[in-house]
Amino acid sequence: DYLEKYEPEKYEQEIIIDYLDDLYVTVRKDVLIQQAGGRWITFRTDSPNAKRTWPLNRADLKAHLEGRCALGVLFPNTVSKVLGLDIDFVNSPSKALMALRTIYHSITKYLPSNSLILSYSGNKGYHIDIFFDKPVSKKDLSIFYQMILAETGYKDSEVEARGTGDQGYKLPLGFHQKTGNYCYLCDSDGKELQGLESDHLSNIKKADPKLLHTAIKDFKKK
Repeated sequence: DYLEKYEPEKYEQEIIIDYLDDLYVTVRKDVLIQQAGGRWITFRTDSPNAKRTWPLNRADLKAHLEGRCALGVLFPNTVSKVLGLDIDFVNSPSKALMALRTIYHSITKYLPSNSLILSYSGNKGYHIDIFFDKPVSKKDLSIFYQMILAETGYKDSEVEARGTGDQGYKLPLGFHQKTGNYCYLCDSDGKELQGLESDHLSNIKKADPKLLHTAIKDFKKK
């Protein structure tokens, strides 16, 4: 209450931390951090002779928002509550933007638009993140991803999936540590969303996995 009334910037940061933690974080014992220059380091906090022994926490998310590092998340072995699509076109912003629009409209034929976050990646493209209210098997997420690629005609080298395998995934609302660019929230035209970021995050409603399973069944019938 004190922060909300007297320190609104700190209050906003704390609210954003709450949302990022709830939407993205499942694995805490393994911490993925992008340091200055762009190098990614994974800290296995429970391994023998670990260089870091404490799990991912609010201080890490705070450092991410303030640009002292870029934080990534890792996923459980067999399930994930988020599917991230990384749109990446080298030296072709117009192609990346077209892919953002096309992929977004393909996904939202099957899942509610308010279950998605779109953001600028900070480097060569955009991210589309889909959130579910229960963990979904990585197998089903992979099938849905392949379904979207088949429907839109993009290659897996142009639109990569995160949450379906072992690779980590960079969070939005931080600074890319190689380019220095801010990873802002955007609309399907790539335009930065205006207003409080916490307000945009508060509008997210996690999708029911049943919708994804229905989409997969319908696609297999074609």
